[in-house]
Amino acid sequence: MTLVSLGKTSITLAQIQTLNAKALVVAPLTPVYEVWPKEIEKWSDFNDLKISVLHGPKKQDALKTKADIHVINYDGLPWLEANLSKKSAYDLLVLDESTRAKNTNTERYKILRRLLPRFGRRAILTGTPAPRSMLDLFGQIFMLDGGERLGKFVTHFRRRFFHEIRQYNYSEWVLREGADKEIIEAISDIVLTLKEEDHLVMPKLFHNPIMVQLSKSVRTLYDEFETEFITRIGSEYLTAANAAVLGNKLRQLVGGCVYVDGKPEFVHTAKLDALEDLIEEQSGQPLLVAVAFLHEIELIRRQLGPLPYVGGGVSPKEKTLIFAEWNAGKIPVLLAHPASIARGPNLQHGGSAICWYSLTWDLEDFIQFTKRIHRQGQKKPVVIHYLLAENTIDARVQEVLAAKNQSQIALLNALKRGKQRGRIERS
Repeated sequence: MTLVSLGKTSITLAQIQTLNAKALVVAPLTPVYEVWPKEIEKWSDFNDLKISVLHGPKKQDALKTKADIHVINYDGLPWLEANLSKKSAYDLLVLDESTRAKNTNTERYKILRRLLPRFGRRAILTGTPAPRSMLDLFGQIFMLDGGERLGKFVTHFRRRFFHEIRQYNYSEWVLREGADKEIIEAISDIVLTLKEEDHLVMPKLFHNPIMVQLSKSVRTLYDEFETEFITRIGSEYLTAANAAVLGNKLRQLVGGCVYVDGKPEFVHTAKLDALEDLIEEQSGQPLLVAVAFLHEIELIRRQLGPLPYVGGGVSPKEKTLIFAEWNAGKIPVLLAHPASIARGPNLQHGGSAICWYSLTWDLEDFIQFTKRIHRQGQKKPVVIHYLLAENTIDARVQEVLAAKNQSQIALLNALKRGKQRGRIERS
Protein backbone atom coordinates (compact mmCIF):
# COMPACT_ATOMS: atom_id res chain seq x y z
CA MET A 1 0.00 0.00 0.00
CA THR A 2 1.14 3.52 -0.75
CA LEU A 3 -0.16 6.57 1.10
CA VAL A 4 0.36 10.06 -0.24
CA SER A 5 -0.14 13.02 2.14
CA LEU A 6 -2.95 13.76 4.64
CA GLY A 7 -2.37 12.09 8.01
CA LYS A 8 -0.35 9.19 6.68
CA THR A 9 1.26 8.52 10.06
CA SER A 10 -2.01 8.20 11.96
CA ILE A 11 -3.55 6.13 9.15
CA THR A 12 -0.61 3.74 9.37
CA LEU A 13 -0.87 3.52 13.16
CA ALA A 14 -4.54 2.60 12.74
CA GLN A 15 -3.51 -0.10 10.28
CA ILE A 16 -0.93 -1.50 12.71
CA GLN A 17 -3.50 -1.51 15.48
CA THR A 18 -6.25 -3.09 13.37
CA LEU A 19 -3.95 -5.84 12.09
CA ASN A 20 -2.44 -6.35 15.55
CA ALA A 21 0.84 -6.29 13.64
CA LYS A 22 4.44 -6.00 14.72
CA ALA A 23 5.85 -3.26 12.52
CA LEU A 24 9.25 -1.97 11.50
CA VAL A 25 9.16 1.69 10.52
CA VAL A 26 12.10 3.15 8.62
CA ALA A 27 12.16 6.94 8.53
CA PRO A 28 14.50 9.96 8.40
CA LEU A 29 15.99 10.77 11.79
CA THR A 30 13.74 13.72 12.64
CA PRO A 31 10.47 11.76 12.19
CA VAL A 32 12.01 8.89 14.20
CA TYR A 33 12.00 11.17 17.24
CA GLU A 34 9.53 13.94 16.40
CA VAL A 35 6.68 12.17 14.60
CA TRP A 36 6.14 8.50 15.38
CA PRO A 37 6.44 8.53 19.19
CA LYS A 38 4.59 11.85 19.46
CA GLU A 39 1.76 10.75 17.17
CA ILE A 40 1.13 7.82 19.50
CA GLU A 41 1.08 10.18 22.51
CA LYS A 42 -1.16 12.64 20.69
CA TRP A 43 -4.09 10.27 19.99
CA SER A 44 -5.78 8.36 22.80
CA ASP A 45 -6.74 5.71 20.22
CA PHE A 46 -3.08 4.70 19.93
CA ASN A 47 -1.96 5.02 23.55
CA ASP A 48 -1.88 1.24 23.92
CA LEU A 49 0.74 0.89 21.17
CA LYS A 50 4.30 0.48 22.42
CA ILE A 51 7.11 1.96 20.32
CA SER A 52 10.87 1.41 20.58
CA VAL A 53 13.38 3.73 18.89
CA LEU A 54 16.39 1.95 17.39
CA HIS A 55 18.86 4.80 17.57
CA GLY A 56 21.62 5.93 19.87
CA PRO A 57 23.95 3.99 22.16
CA LYS A 58 21.18 1.78 23.60
CA LYS A 59 19.70 0.65 20.27
CA GLN A 60 20.79 -2.96 20.88
CA ASP A 61 18.61 -3.07 24.01
CA ALA A 62 15.82 -1.27 22.12
CA LEU A 63 15.86 -3.98 19.44
CA LYS A 64 15.27 -6.63 22.11
CA THR A 65 12.46 -4.59 23.67
CA LYS A 66 9.04 -6.10 23.21
CA ALA A 67 7.16 -3.46 21.22
CA ASP A 68 4.44 -3.13 18.59
CA ILE A 69 6.63 -0.79 16.56
CA HIS A 70 10.37 -0.58 16.09
CA VAL A 71 11.38 2.67 14.37
CA ILE A 72 14.81 3.25 12.85
CA ASN A 73 16.39 5.82 10.58
CA TYR A 74 17.57 4.93 7.07
CA ASP A 75 21.24 5.30 8.02
CA GLY A 76 20.72 2.61 10.67
CA LEU A 77 19.79 -0.09 8.16
CA PRO A 78 23.30 -1.63 7.91
CA TRP A 79 23.33 -2.04 11.70
CA LEU A 80 19.81 -3.48 11.66
CA GLU A 81 20.63 -6.06 8.99
CA ALA A 82 23.72 -7.15 10.92
CA ASN A 83 21.81 -7.47 14.21
CA LEU A 84 18.51 -8.98 13.14
CA SER A 85 18.33 -12.62 14.11
CA LYS A 86 16.69 -15.18 11.86
CA LYS A 87 13.93 -15.44 14.45
CA SER A 88 13.15 -11.71 14.29
CA ALA A 89 9.66 -11.50 12.91
CA TYR A 90 7.80 -8.44 11.65
CA ASP A 91 4.38 -8.43 10.04
CA LEU A 92 4.64 -5.01 8.40
CA LEU A 93 7.40 -2.87 6.88
CA VAL A 94 6.69 0.86 6.68
CA LEU A 95 8.97 3.17 4.71
CA ASP A 96 8.24 6.73 5.77
CA GLU A 97 9.38 9.40 3.28
CA SER A 98 9.89 6.54 0.86
CA THR A 99 11.78 8.62 -1.71
CA ARG A 100 14.78 7.80 0.48
CA ALA A 101 14.57 4.34 -1.15
CA LYS A 102 14.17 5.53 -4.74
CA ASN A 103 17.82 5.21 -5.75
CA THR A 104 18.57 1.57 -6.62
CA ASN A 105 22.34 2.12 -6.43
CA THR A 106 22.37 2.98 -2.72
CA GLU A 107 23.29 0.64 0.11
CA ARG A 108 19.97 1.36 1.87
CA TYR A 109 18.00 0.19 -1.20
CA LYS A 110 20.04 -3.01 -1.49
CA ILE A 111 19.61 -3.77 2.22
CA LEU A 112 15.86 -3.18 2.05
CA ARG A 113 15.62 -5.40 -1.02
CA ARG A 114 17.33 -8.22 0.89
CA LEU A 115 15.04 -7.72 3.90
CA LEU A 116 11.76 -7.66 1.94
CA PRO A 117 11.05 -11.43 2.25
CA ARG A 118 10.77 -10.99 6.04
CA PHE A 119 7.61 -8.90 5.66
CA GLY A 120 4.21 -10.16 4.62
CA ARG A 121 2.89 -6.60 4.28
CA ARG A 122 4.61 -3.43 3.13
CA ALA A 123 3.58 0.23 3.07
CA ILE A 124 5.38 3.29 1.76
CA LEU A 125 4.47 6.83 2.80
CA THR A 126 5.30 10.00 0.90
CA GLY A 127 3.89 13.37 -0.01
CA THR A 128 6.20 13.67 -3.01
CA PRO A 129 6.41 10.32 -4.86
CA ALA A 130 8.23 11.67 -7.94
CA PRO A 131 10.06 14.89 -7.02
CA ARG A 132 12.30 14.77 -10.10
CA SER A 133 10.64 12.45 -12.61
CA MET A 134 8.76 9.16 -12.87
CA LEU A 135 12.12 7.41 -12.69
CA ASP A 136 11.81 8.01 -8.94
CA LEU A 137 8.86 5.61 -8.77
CA PHE A 138 10.66 2.35 -9.60
CA GLY A 139 12.56 1.79 -6.36
CA GLN A 140 9.59 2.78 -4.21
CA ILE A 141 7.08 0.56 -6.01
CA PHE A 142 9.54 -2.34 -5.95
CA MET A 143 9.50 -2.09 -2.15
CA LEU A 144 5.77 -2.83 -2.32
CA ASP A 145 5.42 -5.55 -4.94
CA GLY A 146 8.91 -6.93 -5.57
CA GLY A 147 8.80 -5.92 -9.22
CA GLU A 148 5.37 -7.25 -10.14
CA ARG A 149 4.13 -4.02 -11.76
CA LEU A 150 7.14 -2.10 -13.03
CA GLY A 151 9.63 -4.94 -13.43
CA LYS A 152 12.36 -6.41 -11.27
CA PHE A 153 15.23 -4.28 -12.61
CA VAL A 154 15.51 -0.54 -13.08
CA THR A 155 17.30 -1.06 -16.40
CA HIS A 156 14.26 -2.93 -17.75
CA PHE A 157 11.97 -0.22 -16.36
CA ARG A 158 13.93 2.50 -18.15
CA ARG A 159 13.99 0.64 -21.47
CA ARG A 160 10.26 -0.10 -21.21
CA PHE A 161 9.00 3.41 -20.46
CA PHE A 162 11.80 5.85 -21.39
CA HIS A 163 14.21 6.67 -24.16
CA GLU A 164 17.73 7.95 -23.64
CA ILE A 165 18.98 11.28 -24.94
CA ARG A 166 22.77 11.55 -25.14
CA GLN A 167 24.65 14.83 -25.36
CA TYR A 168 28.45 14.80 -25.11
CA ASN A 169 29.18 13.16 -21.72
CA TYR A 170 25.64 13.66 -20.46
CA SER A 171 22.58 11.45 -20.87
CA GLU A 172 18.98 11.88 -19.80
CA TRP A 173 16.10 9.42 -19.66
CA VAL A 174 12.91 10.95 -21.05
CA LEU A 175 9.44 9.41 -20.84
CA ARG A 176 8.27 8.10 -24.16
CA GLU A 177 4.86 9.29 -25.34
CA GLY A 178 2.00 7.72 -23.42
CA ALA A 179 4.30 5.95 -20.93
CA ASP A 180 3.11 8.07 -18.01
CA LYS A 181 -0.41 6.70 -18.45
CA GLU A 182 0.92 3.14 -18.62
CA ILE A 183 2.89 3.57 -15.40
CA ILE A 184 -0.07 5.12 -13.58
CA GLU A 185 -2.37 2.34 -14.79
CA ALA A 186 0.13 -0.27 -13.61
CA ILE A 187 0.45 1.04 -10.04
CA SER A 188 -2.95 2.64 -9.37
CA ASP A 189 -4.34 -0.46 -7.62
CA ILE A 190 -1.80 -0.17 -4.78
CA VAL A 191 -1.74 3.61 -4.42
CA LEU A 192 -4.00 5.67 -2.17
CA THR A 193 -3.84 9.43 -2.79
CA LEU A 194 -5.33 11.77 -0.22
CA LYS A 195 -5.02 15.51 -0.74
CA GLU A 196 -5.50 17.95 2.11
CA GLU A 197 -7.60 20.37 0.12
CA ASP A 198 -10.11 17.61 -0.71
CA HIS A 199 -10.78 16.75 2.94
CA LEU A 200 -9.71 19.65 5.16
CA VAL A 201 -10.19 23.38 5.36
CA MET A 202 -6.59 24.47 4.96
CA PRO A 203 -5.23 27.92 5.84
CA LYS A 204 -4.76 30.29 2.92
CA LEU A 205 -1.30 30.28 1.37
CA PHE A 206 0.30 33.42 -0.04
CA HIS A 207 3.56 33.77 -1.97
CA ASN A 208 5.56 37.00 -1.67
CA PRO A 209 8.61 37.43 -3.91
CA ILE A 210 10.97 40.10 -2.55
CA MET A 211 13.22 41.34 -5.34
CA VAL A 212 16.75 42.17 -4.22
CA GLN A 213 18.95 44.55 -6.21
CA LEU A 214 22.66 43.79 -6.42
CA SER A 215 25.03 46.75 -6.40
CA LYS A 216 26.74 47.70 -9.66
CA SER A 217 30.08 46.22 -8.55
CA VAL A 218 28.50 42.92 -7.43
CA ARG A 219 26.47 42.76 -10.64
CA THR A 220 29.66 43.17 -12.70
CA LEU A 221 31.34 40.42 -10.67
CA TYR A 222 28.32 38.12 -11.03
CA ASP A 223 28.00 38.64 -14.81
CA GLU A 224 31.71 38.03 -15.36
CA PHE A 225 31.68 34.82 -13.33
CA GLU A 226 28.50 33.55 -15.02
CA THR A 227 30.02 34.13 -18.47
CA GLU A 228 33.69 33.32 -17.97
CA PHE A 229 33.57 30.74 -15.11
CA ILE A 230 36.23 32.84 -13.38
CA THR A 231 36.39 36.17 -11.56
CA ARG A 232 38.46 37.88 -8.93
CA ILE A 233 37.29 38.59 -5.38
CA GLY A 234 39.86 40.73 -3.61
CA SER A 235 43.17 38.95 -4.03
CA GLU A 236 41.60 35.55 -4.72
CA TYR A 237 40.31 34.01 -7.94
CA LEU A 238 36.88 32.35 -7.92
CA THR A 239 36.67 29.56 -10.49
CA ALA A 240 34.16 26.93 -11.59
CA ALA A 241 35.29 23.70 -13.25
CA ASN A 242 31.94 23.01 -14.89
CA ALA A 243 28.34 24.19 -15.17
CA ALA A 244 27.21 22.30 -12.05
CA VAL A 245 29.90 23.93 -9.89
CA LEU A 246 29.12 27.28 -11.50
CA GLY A 247 25.43 27.01 -10.60
CA ASN A 248 26.22 26.19 -6.98
CA LYS A 249 28.69 29.05 -6.62
CA LEU A 250 26.33 31.52 -8.30
CA ARG A 251 23.71 30.63 -5.67
CA GLN A 252 26.31 31.29 -2.97
CA LEU A 253 27.30 34.56 -4.61
CA VAL A 254 23.79 36.01 -4.72
CA GLY A 255 23.40 35.06 -1.05
CA GLY A 256 26.34 37.28 -0.16
CA CYS A 257 29.13 34.81 0.57
CA VAL A 258 30.99 32.32 -1.63
CA TYR A 259 33.62 29.68 -0.94
CA VAL A 260 37.01 30.47 -2.52
CA ASP A 261 39.72 27.83 -2.03
CA GLY A 262 37.70 26.29 0.80
CA LYS A 263 37.22 29.54 2.72
CA PRO A 264 34.08 31.73 2.84
CA GLU A 265 34.53 35.16 1.24
CA PHE A 266 31.89 37.71 2.22
CA VAL A 267 30.94 39.76 -0.84
CA HIS A 268 27.78 41.77 -0.12
CA THR A 269 24.79 42.11 2.23
CA ALA A 270 21.97 42.75 -0.28
CA LYS A 271 19.90 39.69 0.70
CA LEU A 272 20.88 40.01 4.33
CA ASP A 273 19.61 43.61 4.41
CA ALA A 274 16.34 42.45 2.82
CA LEU A 275 16.01 39.73 5.47
CA GLU A 276 16.60 42.26 8.24
CA ASP A 277 13.88 44.50 6.78
CA LEU A 278 11.49 41.54 6.61
CA ILE A 279 12.16 40.60 10.25
CA GLU A 280 11.44 44.19 11.25
CA GLU A 281 8.17 44.10 9.28
CA GLN A 282 7.21 40.92 11.13
CA SER A 283 7.04 43.04 14.32
CA GLY A 284 7.92 40.11 16.52
CA GLN A 285 5.80 37.54 14.67
CA PRO A 286 7.91 34.36 14.24
CA LEU A 287 9.74 33.75 10.97
CA LEU A 288 11.18 30.42 9.79
CA VAL A 289 14.16 31.10 7.51
CA ALA A 290 15.45 28.48 5.05
CA VAL A 291 19.19 28.63 4.37
CA ALA A 292 21.12 26.54 1.85
CA PHE A 293 24.73 26.86 3.02
CA LEU A 294 26.43 26.79 6.41
CA HIS A 295 28.27 30.03 5.73
CA GLU A 296 24.89 31.78 5.31
CA ILE A 297 24.24 31.10 8.99
CA GLU A 298 27.53 32.78 9.88
CA LEU A 299 26.69 35.70 7.58
CA ILE A 300 23.23 36.16 9.08
CA ARG A 301 24.44 35.82 12.67
CA ARG A 302 27.13 38.43 12.06
CA GLN A 303 24.45 41.01 11.44
CA LEU A 304 21.44 39.73 13.40
CA GLY A 305 23.00 38.03 16.41
CA PRO A 306 23.08 34.39 17.63
CA LEU A 307 19.83 33.14 16.08
CA PRO A 308 18.97 29.47 16.75
CA TYR A 309 19.60 27.00 13.93
CA VAL A 310 18.38 23.52 13.05
CA GLY A 311 20.49 21.54 10.61
CA GLY A 312 23.68 19.53 10.32
CA GLY A 313 25.52 19.11 13.60
CA VAL A 314 22.42 19.68 15.75
CA SER A 315 21.52 16.60 17.81
CA PRO A 316 17.99 15.13 17.95
CA LYS A 317 17.74 16.24 21.58
CA GLU A 318 18.68 19.82 20.68
CA LYS A 319 16.20 19.80 17.80
CA THR A 320 13.42 18.65 20.10
CA LEU A 321 14.12 21.52 22.50
CA ILE A 322 14.26 24.08 19.70
CA PHE A 323 11.01 22.82 18.15
CA ALA A 324 9.28 22.99 21.54
CA GLU A 325 10.42 26.58 22.06
CA TRP A 326 9.35 27.52 18.52
CA ASN A 327 5.87 26.05 19.00
CA ALA A 328 5.62 27.88 22.34
CA GLY A 329 6.22 31.16 20.49
CA LYS A 330 9.56 31.78 22.20
CA ILE A 331 11.69 31.98 19.04
CA PRO A 332 11.10 35.02 16.80
CA VAL A 333 13.54 33.89 14.06
CA LEU A 334 14.58 30.30 13.44
CA LEU A 335 17.20 29.40 10.83
CA ALA A 336 16.88 25.95 9.31
CA HIS A 337 18.34 23.85 6.53
CA PRO A 338 15.41 22.42 4.50
CA ALA A 339 16.79 18.87 4.37
CA SER A 340 17.00 18.79 8.17
CA ILE A 341 13.40 19.69 8.99
CA ALA A 342 11.51 19.08 5.75
CA ARG A 343 10.40 15.69 7.04
CA GLY A 344 8.64 15.33 10.30
CA PRO A 345 8.26 18.18 12.76
CA ASN A 346 4.97 20.00 13.24
CA LEU A 347 5.81 23.69 13.49
CA GLN A 348 2.41 25.21 12.71
CA HIS A 349 1.84 26.30 16.31
CA GLY A 350 4.87 28.57 16.44
CA GLY A 351 4.41 30.77 13.40
CA SER A 352 2.84 31.28 10.00
CA ALA A 353 5.64 32.83 7.92
CA ILE A 354 8.53 31.31 5.99
CA CYS A 355 11.41 33.07 4.26
CA TRP A 356 13.57 31.36 1.65
CA TYR A 357 16.94 33.09 1.96
CA SER A 358 18.27 30.74 -0.73
CA LEU A 359 16.00 28.46 -2.74
CA THR A 360 16.71 24.74 -3.06
CA TRP A 361 16.75 22.79 -6.32
CA ASP A 362 15.05 19.89 -4.50
CA LEU A 363 11.26 19.94 -4.98
CA GLU A 364 10.71 17.44 -2.17
CA ASP A 365 12.58 19.61 0.33
CA PHE A 366 10.77 22.70 -0.92
CA ILE A 367 7.27 21.23 -0.57
CA GLN A 368 7.87 19.44 2.71
CA PHE A 369 9.57 22.47 4.30
CA THR A 370 6.45 24.51 3.55
CA LYS A 371 4.30 21.73 5.04
CA ARG A 372 5.95 22.18 8.43
CA ILE A 373 3.93 25.43 8.72
CA HIS A 374 1.11 25.08 6.19
CA ARG A 375 -0.77 22.15 7.70
CA GLN A 376 -3.82 21.22 9.73
CA GLY A 377 -3.85 23.09 13.03
CA GLN A 378 -2.44 26.30 11.56
CA LYS A 379 -4.83 29.07 12.61
CA LYS A 380 -3.46 31.90 10.44
CA PRO A 381 -2.89 32.46 6.72
CA VAL A 382 0.59 31.31 5.74
CA VAL A 383 2.95 33.61 3.87
CA ILE A 384 6.05 32.37 2.05
CA HIS A 385 8.58 35.09 1.32
CA TYR A 386 11.29 34.59 -1.32
CA LEU A 387 14.45 36.69 -1.36
CA LEU A 388 15.31 36.78 -5.06
CA ALA A 389 18.29 38.61 -6.51
CA GLU A 390 16.99 40.15 -9.71
CA ASN A 391 18.17 38.69 -13.05
CA THR A 392 20.25 35.94 -11.43
CA ILE A 393 20.23 32.17 -10.99
CA ASP A 394 17.43 32.61 -8.43
CA ALA A 395 14.97 32.93 -11.33
CA ARG A 396 16.27 29.70 -12.89
CA VAL A 397 15.83 27.78 -9.63
CA GLN A 398 12.26 29.07 -9.41
CA GLU A 399 11.53 27.91 -12.97
CA VAL A 400 12.93 24.43 -12.32
CA LEU A 401 10.91 24.05 -9.11
CA ALA A 402 7.73 25.19 -10.87
CA ALA A 403 8.23 22.70 -13.72
CA LYS A 404 8.92 19.82 -11.32
CA ASN A 405 5.89 20.77 -9.24
CA GLN A 406 3.57 20.74 -12.25
CA SER A 407 4.77 17.22 -13.12
CA GLN A 408 4.22 16.10 -9.53
CA ILE A 409 0.70 17.59 -9.41
CA ALA A 410 -0.16 15.91 -12.72
CA LEU A 411 1.04 12.56 -11.37
CA LEU A 412 -0.96 12.83 -8.12
CA ASN A 413 -4.09 13.91 -9.97
CA ALA A 414 -3.72 11.07 -12.45
CA LEU A 415 -3.24 8.51 -9.67
CA LYS A 416 -6.36 9.85 -7.97
CA ARG A 417 -8.39 9.61 -11.20
CA GLY A 418 -7.06 6.09 -11.78
CA LYS A 419 -8.22 5.01 -8.33
CA GLN A 420 -11.67 6.54 -8.87
CA ARG A 421 -11.96 4.91 -12.28
CA GLY A 422 -11.08 1.54 -10.76
CA ARG A 423 -13.88 1.90 -8.20
CA ILE A 424 -16.40 2.71 -10.93
CA GLU A 425 -15.32 -0.26 -13.06
CA ARG A 426 -15.61 -2.67 -10.12
CA SER A 427 -19.02 -1.38 -9.02
